[in-house]
Amino acid sequence: GFVSDELIPGGSAAEGLVAKVEPRMEEGPALDVQSLPSPTSDQMVQLFKLLADDTRLQILYFLTQKLELNVGTFCDLLDQSQPAVSHALARLRDLLGDPQAIESAYLSVLTFSNQAQQAVPLTEVAMFNPPDLQASGQTNFGDGLRLLLECFDREIVRTTADQKGDWRPLVFVLSDGAPTDVDWPVYAQQLRERRPANIIAVACGDQADTEVLKQITEIVIQMQDMSPDAFKAFFRFVSASVKQTSAKVGAVADGGSITLPPPPPGITIVP
Repeated sequence: GFVSDELIPGGSAAEGLVAKVEPRMEEGPALDVQSLPSPTSDQMVQLFKLLADDTRLQILYFLTQKLELNVGTFCDLLDQSQPAVSHALARLRDLLGDPQAIESAYLSVLTFSNQAQQAVPLTEVAMFNPPDLQASGQTNFGDGLRLLLECFDREIVRTTADQKGDWRPLVFVLSDGAPTDVDWPVYAQQLRERRPANIIAVACGDQADTEVLKQITEIVIQMQDMSPDAFKAFFRFVSASVKQTSAKVGAVADGGSITLPPPPPGITIVP
């Protein structure tokens, strides 16, 4: 152990409070202290992650003062839009109902049009804020796959003899058309050979090329309805998939398959 036995003089009050640490040479009585039991510490960590967002924290504080408040009141109190408040409330509901999601789920968003970019780096779900996305330009599918492979190498922690790595990622690839670049088969082959994640491809509408999507994964689903309600149902399916796979993927070997929850009406699995 170490003890602090003197202060190092400094040119200011702050510097004068720097402690000099010396090794403890003599044996002393064992300290009568205890660590938090694992269930308690896990619950506290989850609680702190839940509160690590100003909007969610303010909402919870408002609710301690008045238990029944509607979304419009929260919008006025927070001076935020209805979608932002609804997202924060939904996140609170999900995280309070499924604390495992706080512990295990991370999200990232990649986009590809004329070129690919990472709109949101890999972020804990409790800290995730959805980006504003706009469809434009061409469909540089190959650049999107290249960036996806780079993100796997850069952000995923591998299991070694000295550390427990991340669980197998779950990736949703959404496309509403066909690639406009010629290099995509090269990266599709790399993705098939490496199998770094469980990938679900989503063909959005009739113009999406399902044969191209079949080149990167065996699991392809198709959405015919592009309405806001249909996308809400789709993202509920995404959330259920993340919850189910995060609970089971630890038992699935690399390269193995997973079982997804049933897709909602309007979404079909491409044979």
